[in-house]
Amino acid sequence: MIKRKFFLNVAIIFSVVLIQLSSAYRTLADDGSPPEGTPAATQTEDPSATPTPAATPEVTPTEEVTPAATDAATPDPESTVTPTPTDAATPDQEATATPAPTEPATPDQEATATPAPTDTVTPDPACTDPAGSDGAVTGDAAGGADPACAEPTTVTIPYSDPIWCPEGTLPGDAACTPPQASVTDLINYLEANPTVYTGNGAIYLMTGAYTGSETYISISYTVLPQLGTLSVLGGWDLGGTNTNTGITTFTVPVQVVWNSDVTLEDVAVSLPPGSTDAGLFVSTDGNITMDNVTVQGGYSGAELSNYVGTGNVSVTNSDFSNNTNTGLLIYSSGSVSLANVVASNNNNGIFIDNTTGTGDVTLNNIFTDGNGWTGVDVRSAGNINLDGVTAGNGTVGANLDATAGAGNIFVANSTFNADGSIGIKAVAATGNVTLTNVQTDSQNAPGSIGAWLKSYGGGTISVTGSVFANADTGLFIVGTNDVTLTNVTATGNAGDGVTVESGWVFGCFGPDGIAVTVDGGTYQDNGGYGFAVYPGPNGSANLAGTIAFLNNTNGDYNIDLARSCNPGTEEKPAKPYQVVEVSGKGDDPAQPDCDLYAGLMLILPDQTRVKVSCPLDVEVTVAAVAKDKLPGDAPKSVEVVSGLEVTAGDSNLLPEGSSMQLCFAIPEGMEGRHFAILYWDPTANEGAGGWIELPVNQFGGQVFALHPDTPEDGMLILEGVYQCGSCVCARVNFTGTFILVAR
Repeated sequence: MIKRKFFLNVAIIFSVVLIQLSSAYRTLADDGSPPEGTPAATQTEDPSATPTPAATPEVTPTEEVTPAATDAATPDPESTVTPTPTDAATPDQEATATPAPTEPATPDQEATATPAPTDTVTPDPACTDPAGSDGAVTGDAAGGADPACAEPTTVTIPYSDPIWCPEGTLPGDAACTPPQASVTDLINYLEANPTVYTGNGAIYLMTGAYTGSETYISISYTVLPQLGTLSVLGGWDLGGTNTNTGITTFTVPVQVVWNSDVTLEDVAVSLPPGSTDAGLFVSTDGNITMDNVTVQGGYSGAELSNYVGTGNVSVTNSDFSNNTNTGLLIYSSGSVSLANVVASNNNNGIFIDNTTGTGDVTLNNIFTDGNGWTGVDVRSAGNINLDGVTAGNGTVGANLDATAGAGNIFVANSTFNADGSIGIKAVAATGNVTLTNVQTDSQNAPGSIGAWLKSYGGGTISVTGSVFANADTGLFIVGTNDVTLTNVTATGNAGDGVTVESGWVFGCFGPDGIAVTVDGGTYQDNGGYGFAVYPGPNGSANLAGTIAFLNNTNGDYNIDLARSCNPGTEEKPAKPYQVVEVSGKGDDPAQPDCDLYAGLMLILPDQTRVKVSCPLDVEVTVAAVAKDKLPGDAPKSVEVVSGLEVTAGDSNLLPEGSSMQLCFAIPEGMEGRHFAILYWDPTANEGAGGWIELPVNQFGGQVFALHPDTPEDGMLILEGVYQCGSCVCARVNFTGTFILVAR
């Protein structure tokens, strides 16, 4: 008994000394003195109890294992160093099997990158030799399973992979999913666990380049009906600090089709040249919110659609440049708000249509430049508000159309320079049009207008502190109520600096007289009058303040109350079109007799029409094109409705003076959709071909070159796309393959 106590006391004392020296050795129960090189077992209060093995994390291919915090700085996922073996853990550490803290990596270690962070459980060095360095047998060879001598367990933790977390939690929370290899794998995992992961939540993406293998990413509520609102959040340091540190960049298109609110933040989509799809497509019934999103290289940049619901759209701090068609396209029935957005070097910079609702459109600090057709194009039934907008070097800087409702138009602190046709066009029905501190400089483009303002249903027009320079006409106004010019500058224009006409004078509509006030301002170096006012026979003109005039060719100003409605002379009845009904399948060519007819109208069985005007000295054919016979894939963001191929002789350019009107029939059941007409351009993408979406028609008409960079080819869009009854139409002067698509 005394001998047993003696050995027990020796063992306890010896064990304390060893622990203080940070060397843990296995104490033998019978003789108390471990052989050299034998791993130490955990000391227990009851020497006869079976030692409890250190817990090893159970890992499945889809389960995330989070390493313990270390003293070292959080490793960069691209240059992570595997923790080096450490001394044996203390009893408390072994009980939880937490990897021991590691020392910070040396510069040489940091320079050696591994494919992904790993967590390696390393055995005691003595376990690497079953006989021990002195021949003593340990572990299984001694007849027992020694937990300290278990096989090493290496767990690869794919920190670069996406996870989903429920609302109110962040990455690292136990309620989040394990990381998955791709967004598609994450969707599959969520689909397979519909009762575990439910409700509102967010997909978190690792910062840097997205490494999934998809060629197209699609996220749909039909696959994940158990989820609620959805956020897609890029730029996260997953598995490290679990905070937002940058952005996530995709090189494939991303599509989100949802039925609740959708938010995207810190995401970039960069597609290669010739891409046939929208870089980013979002369709939902709820709100759409985007912040710090960049899209380039797509057929269109970002297409956002929530017009089937009542949700709003908000886009901030984002860039949609260098896309083929429209940089940012929005169809909504709610309010639309954009702030700090760039959309340059597209065919259209920004296009917004929320005419199906009554919400306002608000644009703050917007920059568009070098868009071939229109920089900013807004159609709304509510108010349109622009502040701090720059739109230049296109055909039209800004087109603002509030004729779908009673909305007002407000433009302040904005610049529209170097636009070949119109700097800014603003048209209201019954609402007011107000410009404050606006500048246009058309750089002497032939036929250009700096600003074109109109309210045809009784709204007032007011322009204050604005400059209109170097256009054919600096400022052109058509009003049906009071017009006020305060401290306006019109200089260097080829014609009149400012022209104001009542609706009655302009087009025989509205009252036969309006009140026009010119208060202060400067009008100089204009090729016509400084300003010319035609208010109608019962109108008036009032000059106030100090007005400066200098070197205007026709005189300082002209006020003419005598000019009135001029309906024009009665024209002779126009020639009819020769109507030919065709099947669209191998019909004989047709050519009109231009002495008897104004042109040729070909009508297909579904009432789609192709009308080609004279002069026309070539034969015309029309053939229906099936969806699976198109010359190239249509974008996935649209639904192909029907297609036509039209030929006229050997050239795709019609004879000079001739034009072709296409009117696609809208199939029954598709009423209320938004439609577009696409043209297959065989010269696009360096001869590989590609679809060009024809622009939407603008109020009052607007001609666009099909190829803004090479207008000398003569291919023109004479009337943009518009809906007329049960048809969707456009008018061009070239032939080829066209398709009607729906959104």
